[in-house]
Amino acid sequence: MNTFPFKLVQNDSHTIVVECEGEAFATHNPIFEKHEFSGNGYSWEGVIRHILDEKNPELLTHLDFDPEAGAFYAYVDSAENLQKIVEVLLPVCSDLKQFDAYLSRIDPEEMDD
Repeated sequence: MNTFPFKLVQNDSHTIVVECEGEAFATHNPIFEKHEFSGNGYSWEGVIRHILDEKNPELLTHLDFDPEAGAFYAYVDSAENLQKIVEVLLPVCSDLKQFDAYLSRIDPEEMDD
């Protein structure tokens, strides 16, 4: 399954990763900039929180966020919840037109960017 822009790590933890300086930077950062967001890990956290809050807020209780300037990390409590979260996020985050449309609806004041 293609999970871009996310990398999934499943070992002792179930982790979602976005490397903000890699391929996701090239594809997604112009959209972040268009909407006056930095595109760093904190931006990704804000977008992910908004998507989950809108589409399935209960899933937020299964995540521990750990954003950084150069990457986004979220630790999920189980493989099952990791799958559910990715299934909610991918339709918005993997389609650049949908990602752009979604960011246009987010109030910059609601983002810890």
